[in-house]
Amino acid sequence: MSNSLTASVIVPVLNGEATLGDLLAALKNQAGAGPFEIIVVDNGSTDRTVEIARSCGVTVLHQPILGPSAARNLGLRHARAEIVVYTDSDAIPSRRWLAALLAAFADSKVIIASGPILGWQPTTAAERFCSVRAAYSRENSIDHPRHAYTPGMSLAVRRKHAVEIGGWDELMTSGEDVDFCFRLRLRFGNTIQFVDEAVLFHQHRCTDKRSGGRRAGMAPDTRFFSNAIPNMFRGQLFIQGCPALPSHFCIWWCR
Repeated sequence: MSNSLTASVIVPVLNGEATLGDLLAALKNQAGAGPFEIIVVDNGSTDRTVEIARSCGVTVLHQPILGPSAARNLGLRHARAEIVVYTDSDAIPSRRWLAALLAAFADSKVIIASGPILGWQPTTAAERFCSVRAAYSRENSIDHPRHAYTPGMSLAVRRKHAVEIGGWDELMTSGEDVDFCFRLRLRFGNTIQFVDEAVLFHQHRCTDKRSGGRRAGMAPDTRFFSNAIPNMFRGQLFIQGCPALPSHFCIWWCR
């Protein structure tokens, strides 16, 4: 652990050459956050992802186990700061996003913090749909009455608490952020701190095929939720052959 670093920002990525440069440029230009490290965890990219990351002077790790959870866990093991902040390679944080998230941890009771997630300049029909649908809105995530969570693209957490629950579940390839937050809240009993100033923009998936693929991929991991954490799924719905799909997952998720 390093007392001189305010945060470890962890970015899992697979073939993110189209957007990673924008994210890293925005992170390099953060204001008011103090010294922090950026850890890019490559998940087996075959494009220029690693080259772009190295050219930006950030730490690059390689995780051969596929999936964002495995990549985030590797970053967690190498993180040197007390506060770990997760984001995605297709996100663009506002200039004071990190500083605003870190300020929330001045309260020792805060374990998880997040902020508003907005669509980044939508141009295609799929991108506009995702922005209007507001799948990442506060109502659909942090303020959900049964399973409040924060999306993994804007999630700050105390490192020691993330380690204590065993990190991210590597069996899950989607919905892993819901599980991660649920286990943190179950173990430590706190709510998620929402920071209005911590604005992050997300480059939504640009085609119906790509956004629809995200939604279809949710079903197997949602069934896993119902078996592993049955109390989380009271009032379940039966939709599209997925008997444990709660109303929260009826949102068309368009990462």
